[in-house]
Amino acid sequence: MRWALHDALRKCCLGSWAWYKGGDEFAIFLPEPDRAAAEVVFKKILRELMADATVRQWPIGFSAGTAIFNPVPPSVDTALGIADQIMYEVKKSGKNNVVYKEYQAQKRAAAFPGE
Repeated sequence: MRWALHDALRKCCLGSWAWYKGGDEFAIFLPEPDRAAAEVVFKKILRELMADATVRQWPIGFSAGTAIFNPVPPSVDTALGIADQIMYEVKKSGKNNVVYKEYQAQKRAAAFPGE
């Protein structure tokens, strides 16, 4: 699966990178996307992953919790925690879906949950 994700990112998302978190979870970082760009990118990623899964006859689906930040959180751990919360929402809603949430803040000190 790691290589399938790597290939999907290579085909549609130059400048992005993925991090394997464990189990069936990955984190994908995109350089400065807004919501519209994130939606286009994730549609392409999911299309590539589904095509690869079909060819390999993998009986799997894909879900994504997508957080768009402005400003960027002060740490990777904060960003991953927020994305994880969104991912759990996706899994509770029946999987095979993408949920997008934007985090915009006026004051950095109170911008993100858990800080």
